[in-house]
Amino acid sequence: MYADQKKQKVSQAETGTEEPEALHLMQLHGVDDNINKSNTTGGRCLAVNVADHVMHTDPMNVLDEAVVPIGDVLTPNASKAFDDHMLASVYVLAREQAKELKIREPEKWALLRMEAVKLGWWGEQSLMVRRVPVGVEDVIKEFDKDNHLTLGFGPMSDDCLKLCCLVPFIAELSFRVYGSAYQGDGKQDYVARAKKLATKTQWEDQLNYLDEDLLFGNSLKWIDVRRPMEVLKNEPVVSSVPNVFISRKTASAGVASITTSLAVIDSMIQSGWWGSLKEICGFEEDAIREVSKRIHRDPWRYHLKSSEYGVMPLNVAETELLEKARTQVYKCAFALQAYMDSIIQGTHLGNAKSIRKMAFQNYMGYQRLMNFFRGVRQAKLKTLSGGAGNSGGGGGAGSSNPT
Repeated sequence: MYADQKKQKVSQAETGTEEPEALHLMQLHGVDDNINKSNTTGGRCLAVNVADHVMHTDPMNVLDEAVVPIGDVLTPNASKAFDDHMLASVYVLAREQAKELKIREPEKWALLRMEAVKLGWWGEQSLMVRRVPVGVEDVIKEFDKDNHLTLGFGPMSDDCLKLCCLVPFIAELSFRVYGSAYQGDGKQDYVARAKKLATKTQWEDQLNYLDEDLLFGNSLKWIDVRRPMEVLKNEPVVSSVPNVFISRKTASAGVASITTSLAVIDSMIQSGWWGSLKEICGFEEDAIREVSKRIHRDPWRYHLKSSEYGVMPLNVAETELLEKARTQVYKCAFALQAYMDSIIQGTHLGNAKSIRKMAFQNYMGYQRLMNFFRGVRQAKLKTLSGGAGNSGGGGGAGSSNPT
């Protein structure tokens, strides 16, 4: 009976009528479900069968056992889940697909996708159906032939290894902090951020490996944002993950006003300003402090689209505490922003924009505190430069309620 089912499925694959579930997911061989969607079965799988006459399927070879533990991603242990024939199959099929899509230098596209699989960007949600291009009898020989014709994949492989440590985390960080992917009008900003991040790793030259639309849009599209999150959450984070992403793993879209507020409050405490302002204005910070601590511990749960990460949503109590923290931020935002725009102006924290809109809801209070803080700063600068130290009216502002 199984043999009959196999023949039926092979026949369906050859005619392009195979069920979507049988094609799902084969991400590493695909481009992305936005490319040539008309050539995918039902538009649900990636563009693996971008031209059914070029590829066929052996449904017997469903390789769902090839799972890489999170702790092994980006380590030499990851490759233990795959044999040479499997990796060569990934390469050859991706190369043929690139040719179908008229991608320049299809060998580079194919090698990047193969190296990504080899490094473990492949998890429990993944299902691989092995596909071999028609006319290819030995995928390992095909891989070796390309390796010889390109005078060795060595330098290209090095670029791919670095890109596999960059591109998935760039995508995750962009989504987590800015709530955006590489698409539409946001492409230019996305690339600008990607270049800044790559520069901090000294791998900016690797971003020229492929065209931007391919590199950021489709080359590693199957990875999505969950797998990089799991790598960042795993302790200890593997050494292959660049520090620029580790240092930014606490940021999250939608709650930056809370974490920024706490950072400013702590700066004001060190400067000696927070205590008096808190007393005069009736500010509170307990919820801000507690929620900030929780965000730093697990920023993905506090993301506006946390469901994309597959994490548990906030419960009722957590949601209520979050709203309390936002209320506290709203009340003191004008004072914090005034401090940011005067005392710590020009610093990384002083340049943050997350509470500016809320601060200007009490623009009069903001302006009065701005004048006060500017006077204090000017007096301090005069004192440091050996001047008379006259602050020019700062004292009066400090003796009354700034609101």
